[in-house]
Order: sequence, then C-alpha cells, then structure tokens
Amino acid sequence: MSVRAILKVDFGDDRLAENIRRALTPESKTSKSAKSTASIRAEEGSVILEIDATGVASLRALLNSYIRWMFTSSEIVRLKGD
Repeated sequence: MSVRAILKVDFGDDRLAENIRRALTPESKTSKSAKSTASIRAEEGSVILEIDATGVASLRALLNSYIRWMFTSSEIVRLKGD
C-alpha cells in the first residue's frame, strides 16, 4: 500500500522557514530508502514537507522525525536570535 502525506507548518517568518528548510534538506536527500522518500521546501513563511511511503508505519516514522527536527531547528534559530 502506498501512502502520502503533505504537511505544511506555518512559521509566519520567511527567514525562519528558509533556515529550517536548509537545515532539513540534507535529511531529505539522505533518508531516501526503498520504503519512503521525503521532499521539503519553504514558501511564504511556511515549510512544506511531502512524504511518500510504502506503508503507514514508514510514513508515521518519517513524520515524527521531521516534526521533531522542525521543532528543534526552530528553537535553535530562535535562541540564536536569527
């Protein structure tokens, strides 16, 4: 079974969204496997994540990871003051 998720997280800040996209892009390029692929982009203050997976378990695992990485990245950027 093939499943797909598109997650849009509105950070309300173009620069923050772009910083998060840049931080997570290496993950999207290296996390490709036979079971799932992910792509990430920034637009209008939001980060948009698209995941294609062969099953719900793979989709859930990637969503959990990316959500955690987005949160952590946004906190680091905010603490740093960028």
